[in-house]
Amino acid sequence: MGTDPEFILRELSEGLILPKIRMAIEDTDDSDSMDILHKWMSPWINIMAKREMHSILNESVLPKLSLTLDTLQITRHSFGELDSVFLWMDFMGCRC
Repeated sequence: MGTDPEFILRELSEGLILPKIRMAIEDTDDSDSMDILHKWMSPWINIMAKREMHSILNESVLPKLSLTLDTLQITRHSFGELDSVFLWMDFMGCRC
C-alpha cells in the first residue's frame, strides 16, 4: 500500500504538485502568463489522472480563459490574447 507506485504518485500529485499548479494558475493574470503556464503544464497533463486535471482545468483555467475572452478588445493587435485561449483548447477537450 505505502510503497505502491500508484499510491506514491497519487500522494505526490495531491499533496505537492496539484496545489502548486493551482497556485500558479491563480497567480496568472494576463494572456502572456497563460502562454507560459500552458507550456509549463503540458508535460503534467499526460502524467496526472484525468479526474485531477479535469478539476484543475475547470475550476482554475477555464475562469481565466473566460475572463480573457470577456475583456478582449477586438483589434488587429489582439491576436496574441486569442492565441493564448486557443492553446488551451486541446487540454479543455474542445474539438473544432
